[in-house]
Amino acid sequence: SGYTLGERWMQKSWVEQCFGKETAAAMQAWPTICSGAVFGTAAGFAAFASAYSALGQLPHACDFQDQAVLNYLVFRRLLHASMRVQPRGAGVVHTMAPYCGVTMFVKRGGA
Repeated sequence: SGYTLGERWMQKSWVEQCFGKETAAAMQAWPTICSGAVFGTAAGFAAFASAYSALGQLPHACDFQDQAVLNYLVFRRLLHASMRVQPRGAGVVHTMAPYCGVTMFVKRGGA
């Protein structure tokens, strides 16, 4: 997303809620990875499902597990698959999302 976890209070709060304040503090400088647009092969999705399942019960009850868990798995190097994280606006994904609940935008480019 172009921001670190420490700069994104909402994403940081999700990690705190799922994994505790100590883990969120350790991840402060980590670039936030958006779980909203994930592409991959069947093997990549299987690796993600396996790593997610291996976590078992999360240390804390939490909402928005997808975002917190994805960032945690990548940060802890628990996702055993090749991957490429693209900076915001540089990827091949066309993103349409509400922006502050007011406007819709589309990232143009790619094929």
